[in-house]
Amino acid sequence: MPSDSRLRRRLSARAREEWLAVGVATLSGAVVLFIALAVFPYHSTNHDEGVYLLQAALLLEGQLELHAGGLAEAFRPWFFVEDGGRLYSKYSPVPAAMYAVSMALFGEPRVTLALVAAGNTALVYVLAAMAFDRQIGVVAAAAFAFAPMTLMTSSVFLPYAPTTVFNLAFAVAYLRSYRSGSVPAAIAAGLLIGTAFF
Repeated sequence: MPSDSRLRRRLSARAREEWLAVGVATLSGAVVLFIALAVFPYHSTNHDEGVYLLQAALLLEGQLELHAGGLAEAFRPWFFVEDGGRLYSKYSPVPAAMYAVSMALFGEPRVTLALVAAGNTALVYVLAAMAFDRQIGVVAAAAFAFAPMTLMTSSVFLPYAPTTVFNLAFAVAYLRSYRSGSVPAAIAAGLLIGTAFF
């Protein structure tokens, strides 16, 4: 049985590591928001960004398609397919729906980029803490958050960072269900990985 002082030291170390993880995740979101605003104010050269933002705008209007009529053959947006005068995006609406939420709430889709970056960083911490310990979790979260690939892919309107949220959340839920036998965690894991694949 650990002594009271040892228990207090453990609890304070745990609280310190958890606060460090929160700080790293928050900083990650702030840095991604800064990069999105300062480096990519007019988006990247990847035309797919426009597809996701157009999809987000359509979702906010309750639409899944553009009604172009006879103009559908004369003009077609990037990565849309035509069917009887209607234009449909070739991409899954999941990332677009995530961007649409911050467009509706804040009028700025880049808020989603920051929240996704912070969420990914927090989930890396949780996963590494579950697999190893909290100290390794903080180091893993920082290494992930500030890797150039993470920063660049999280700062643009592409599906990679949003899909990573679902993949990491799946891994956390799956590990929790495996260790504890929790049926709700197993169901959550299935839903999360299904969403990631979708």
